[in-house]
Amino acid sequence: MSSPSDDLKQWPTSLLVDRFIALLSPFGSLPMSKFLPIPGLKNRANEFKTAIEEARPVADELNRRRDPDAGDRLMGNLNPGVRMGVFAMLTPGAPKEIVAAGMLGPLSGLPDETACGLFERALTTGEESVSLAELSEDELVDRLVEFCLRNFMAWNFFNLHSDQEQIDASNSIITEIMRVLVALKQRGALGRLVPLLKHTNQNVRLWAADGALFVDEAAALSTLNAIIDEGAPESARMYLPPGPGLTNVFAKRALDLWRKERRGVHGLNPGHKVAP
Repeated sequence: MSSPSDDLKQWPTSLLVDRFIALLSPFGSLPMSKFLPIPGLKNRANEFKTAIEEARPVADELNRRRDPDAGDRLMGNLNPGVRMGVFAMLTPGAPKEIVAAGMLGPLSGLPDETACGLFERALTTGEESVSLAELSEDELVDRLVEFCLRNFMAWNFFNLHSDQEQIDASNSIITEIMRVLVALKQRGALGRLVPLLKHTNQNVRLWAADGALFVDEAAALSTLNAIIDEGAPESARMYLPPGPGLTNVFAKRALDLWRKERRGVHGLNPGHKVAP
């Protein structure tokens, strides 16, 4: 009787890749607490253990073949569970820095290079001194999207509990977002935010809705409600603790403040004075 590894030697490489992805992808949208073995906690640890046991001989066979196309397919898969399996079973000796960078793409739902560049820009954000008066409306909108994406990185992947440099960078990002929103208001251009309510990124939609409350209340309120209902971004759930993420929390705060007091982001409300 042949062993499972003997049988796998007969499989086409493409089928091995498909099998590896199929085994690990179900865990990519779950918080780790939902599947890692934790004493006293009833979760899907047994399912995860079974998946790993089945995936390991597949990984061994892929390692034996060293097919670059297979590696490209696996690293091109943006499911966090699959990427975690690649590092654990196909490249177990990878440096921690490489693993962290390699996980950022799948967890953010962005291509690897885009995610790493965005994270680095978020991490190095300081007090901005760019004169917004010199920017066109299109450039202001582009700048808003950029800093909303940095905000996404900060709120989901920074250590906002004890790393003061990351806390300061996160605060600087929010300050710049508010600066851009005020600049759009001063030009009577808050309507430029309405198309961003359909953006794929949750944080872009959040801040766009905060500004759009003053020009298209119904659409903005609908967006805030949707963000609250979505929960944490699906791509990042394996990394984040269970429950609402910061974006969901801030969407609820914005919704409650508007409904109770008809107030939005500071600087956009009637009578608010903001330093130039």
